[in-house]
Amino acid sequence: MPLDKDSLYKYQIVYQIYPRSFKDSDGDGIGDIKGIISKLDYLASLGITALWLSPIFKSPMKDGGYDISDYYHVDPMFGKDEDLFELIKEARDRGINIILDLVVNHTSDQHMWFQEALKGKDNPYHDYYVWFDEIPNDLGSTFGGSAYEYVESLGQYYLHLFAKQQPDLNWKNPKLREEIYKMMAYWLDKGVYGFRMDVIENLGKIPEQGITVNGPHLHEYIHEMAKRVLTPHKAFSVGECWCADNTTRTLYTDPQREELNMVFQFGWFSQFNNTRFQKFEPRRFTVKEVRQVLFDQQITEPRKSWNANFFGNHDLPRSVIYFQEDPKYRDDLAKMLISINLLMGGTPYIYQGEEIAMGHPKWNSLDELRDVEELQHYEIFKGMGENSEKAFALVSHGRDNSRTPILWNDQDNAGFTSNKPWIKVNEEYKTRNVKAQESDPDSTLNFYRSAIRFRKYGGFLESIINGMFTPLYEESETLFAFHKDGDSPYTYIANWSIKEVDNPIVDKSPVFSHGAIGNKLLPYGFALYKD
Repeated sequence: MPLDKDSLYKYQIVYQIYPRSFKDSDGDGIGDIKGIISKLDYLASLGITALWLSPIFKSPMKDGGYDISDYYHVDPMFGKDEDLFELIKEARDRGINIILDLVVNHTSDQHMWFQEALKGKDNPYHDYYVWFDEIPNDLGSTFGGSAYEYVESLGQYYLHLFAKQQPDLNWKNPKLREEIYKMMAYWLDKGVYGFRMDVIENLGKIPEQGITVNGPHLHEYIHEMAKRVLTPHKAFSVGECWCADNTTRTLYTDPQREELNMVFQFGWFSQFNNTRFQKFEPRRFTVKEVRQVLFDQQITEPRKSWNANFFGNHDLPRSVIYFQEDPKYRDDLAKMLISINLLMGGTPYIYQGEEIAMGHPKWNSLDELRDVEELQHYEIFKGMGENSEKAFALVSHGRDNSRTPILWNDQDNAGFTSNKPWIKVNEEYKTRNVKAQESDPDSTLNFYRSAIRFRKYGGFLESIINGMFTPLYEESETLFAFHKDGDSPYTYIANWSIKEVDNPIVDKSPVFSHGAIGNKLLPYGFALYKD
């Protein structure tokens, strides 16, 4: 059974599912809840303790379900409400909790609230959204273009920080907040463990002042949410915070402030840079840069913060491609990354497919892409003067890379569906798939299982969770190493490179390792030593 809720969040191992790409049970080419249920034994075999589901609620699917039209009902493409209730029960029977994606910065423009808001300025739902009689500034949407959309019948503009079909909610309105808290409590009472909170830093926006994140009332709203819903239900909570740094994150996570358990920080994600193409023009950080970002998160205000450890999700390129220097070491890299994820202080998150070191598909044409962000930026880049070939090459670095179906076997469509899938299947399924890795004792999949068992039962869990973090070998061009004190102190050392390097620890035998041979660390080799 799941652990007691009072201390759970520090002990969870979370697996994120992108439902439409996980497993199709009815042959329509789209993953669904019954498909997830059919794979619960597989998920339990990994050793994970919680499943975070990307949105499964009713939606026109303009942004992969992050445009919700009804918070209380499952979208028919994923099944019925009863399927979700069954998933909650069946998962719990296997010791797995369910975490839902809470998308409350915005709704779909098809949500009843917005449809009512369009009926007139006097409609009580009009103030559930953010309106302006005139455009106050040149604020842009994340997906390109203006963040303001004109409604002729009202003579007003509504705010949309994302797609125009995603009008922003007005968190200044206490009635709106009450509606959201009521909805959250409904799902928690149904047995949901907690929430991953989409773009939580946007709730306090004051667009007329150009403030889209970290607004002056943001933490008032989150504290109110915690007092009203999260704390009474002892609910798990993690916020998506693209702009949080090591100082501002403590405003969310300091237990004395009573807000969230943890937030996702994206400092290691090196695609965001100052080039004209931003994240669509990737660059690779050096080991020193990655190490500094991750180590700083570990050592800054440890009593006021708790880390969410991750190397991938539905918004990011797959980490084994992102950090890859040589394809032949992909599985070694995957094994090193999960060891770091599990052995640093924090709650580890695993994104579907990481356990088999899934890569990116080869995109051949624009009509293979599905993501609204990619398609809109294709037009933006062409408008910037780039030709079609360059624009396509840029957007093919986008979010669809992590959203292709899981590779279950080497049969048609990788065993994901019996029909045409909603998005192309990665062509590497013939050689890289779950079934093939199940029978290979040296596979990435089986390493994930052993690594998760080691975290949970290897005798170091209290030091992983509570021990003080000390960086080691910070001037090294290749080593990623740290020490954790506590009840069972240990030293971890990894070779984050494709070169064989000397291991500075030669007088001990590791208790957990991969690619540590004698006094050498092979490419992406690592070892943990008990002190």
